[in-house]
This record gives sequence, C-alpha cells and structure tokens, in this order.
Amino acid sequence: MRQMNKREWLSFVLENRDKLISEISQDPVAIRNVMAESGVEVTPVELSNLIGLIKDTIHYLDSTIDFFSE
Repeated sequence: MRQMNKREWLSFVLENRDKLISEISQDPVAIRNVMAESGVEVTPVELSNLIGLIKDTIHYLDSTIDFFSE
C-alpha cells in the first residue's frame, strides 16, 4: 500500500474532519474497519495510536486555521 505524504494526510483529515470526529467519539472501530477494507489490519494499540494521530492532526489544523484567520 502506498504511504501518504504529509500534505495528503493533512488534506485528508481537513476534508474528512467532521466524519473523523464523529467516528472517533461514537464508533472508533469504524476506523479500524475502513483500514481493513483498504487492506491494512491494525492491532488495538495501532488503532489507539492512529486515533491519537487523527486527534493531534485535527488540533493542529484547527490552531493553524485560527492563526491564519486572525
């Protein structure tokens, strides 16, 4: 599977922000299922790390957008 570069990852999270937040809070297993459908199996620890990365990315993007909109 091809890896995303930083720009692709940030664009993906920005474009899917609301859906990702909903899945993280309501059904984190949905993220694991999406990964599996893409051919990537993740362990519970990897899922936890991925959720942490998504949250960190959302916080980063939110703070960056706030910074540039001031």
